[in-house]
Amino acid sequence: MLVSAVEVQARNPDRVNVHVDGVYAFSLNALLALELHLGRGSVLDPATLKDVFRRDEVGKAVEACVRLLGFRPRTEVELLRRLAQKGFEPEIGHEAMDRLRNLGYVDDADFARFWVSNRERFKPMGARRIRYELLQKGVSRETADEVMEEQLPDDEYETALRAARSKMRTYAGTDYATFHRRMGGYLARQGFGFDTSGPVMRLLWAEQDGDA
Repeated sequence: MLVSAVEVQARNPDRVNVHVDGVYAFSLNALLALELHLGRGSVLDPATLKDVFRRDEVGKAVEACVRLLGFRPRTEVELLRRLAQKGFEPEIGHEAMDRLRNLGYVDDADFARFWVSNRERFKPMGARRIRYELLQKGVSRETADEVMEEQLPDDEYETALRAARSKMRTYAGTDYATFHRRMGGYLARQGFGFDTSGPVMRLLWAEQDGDA
């Protein structure tokens, strides 16, 4: 296959159009074309062409991941899932992860620290619920446990109290049985055990009863 022309795309200067025998054949990442010294007169045999297409696909996958990471940090598993949804083959996705890892764009431990910190600041939860979320997002059990031990308090009482206070308006005016059932269910869904939620509910009910 003899390349007859390599032209920068008008709408996307990051890619070039490659022509063979005067006819458009395929597009390619511009930096990859430069790296390959691809130009008029270049000869591409089938094996080389296959490798070029693979490397171009990996580049596209990396670019897609970088765009996603611009919104928030993500785990490798999350990124691989999104790449699969976009139609990338698994081997392309894993090669993209290798490149992103080497560039420092993905690190599951850093993601876990971000997630735990975010939950602590904006949506208080118990360790059980946070651990479940981390595992769902693809963080390994070992990494999740290490980060949680590093960042979460040993006593969840204050965290549960903050979570419960955020819901007090919702349960205002209810009787004790209703309050206990609904608040207890909420705290359980947030990952707090009854040994923590029980004292929290007794305190808040006493405060509410005292204000009545």
